[in-house]
Amino acid sequence: MYSISTLEITMRLLAAVFVGGVIGYEREENRQAAGLRTNIIVSVSACLITLIQVEIAYYSLNLAIANPDIASSITVDFTRIIAQIVSGIGFLGAGTILITKRDTVTGLTSAATIWTVAGLGIAVGMGYYFLSFIGCLILYVVLHIIKKLRTSIGGLHVEIHYRHQDLKKAIELFLSENNIETSDMKFLIENPETEHPNYIVIYGIDLPHYYKKKDLVNDLLNMSKDITNVTFDQ
Repeated sequence: MYSISTLEITMRLLAAVFVGGVIGYEREENRQAAGLRTNIIVSVSACLITLIQVEIAYYSLNLAIANPDIASSITVDFTRIIAQIVSGIGFLGAGTILITKRDTVTGLTSAATIWTVAGLGIAVGMGYYFLSFIGCLILYVVLHIIKKLRTSIGGLHVEIHYRHQDLKKAIELFLSENNIETSDMKFLIENPETEHPNYIVIYGIDLPHYYKKKDLVNDLLNMSKDITNVTFDQ
C-alpha cells in the first residue's frame, strides 16, 4: 500500500522549518518586512499543501489498485495543487512591494524570496531533500554573501555626527524604511567627559540605485537639528 509514514511527514515538515528559517533569519537580520516567522510559515505551508497533494495521489493510486474495474476512470495529478501554490503565493509577495515617496519600487527582493521559499517548501513536501537544501544554500548565498561583497568591493561608508545618543535608533529606522541596507557599524563618542559629547556612527551601506548620496545627506540633516554632519567615504 502506497503512503507516507508519520516519521517521513514529520521529517519533511521539520526540514521545511529549517530551510524557511535559514532564509527568514537572513531577511530579519537585514530588517526586511518578511522575516523569520513569515518565511518559516510560507515554507511549512507550501510543504503541508504539497503533502496533502501527495497523500491524495497515493489514496487515488491505492483505490485504483484495490478496484481494478474502475482504475481507468481514476486519474492522479501530483502537480495540480502545487501549481496553485506557485501562482497563489504571489499575493503575499505583493504585500512586501512598496512604492516609496520617491516613486520607486522597493521590496522586490523580499517578494522574490517568499516565492522561492515556497518552492523550497514544495521540494521538501515532495521529499526532494537534496534539492531543497542546495536551493536553500544558493538562495542564502545570493541574499547574504553577495550583499557583503557588494559593500566591501566599492562599497560606501557613511559617517553621521549627532548630539543625542537616542538618535541612533531613529537613524537606523530611517535607513531601514528607505531600503538602505547596512553591513557593519562603528560607534564613537567624542569628548565623553563633557556635558555635550559628540556621537559618531559609521555604517557600511548598500545604497539603492535611485538614492543619490546628496539626497541621503540632505534627508538625514533635515531629520533632526541634532544631526550635525553627514559625510561619505568610498
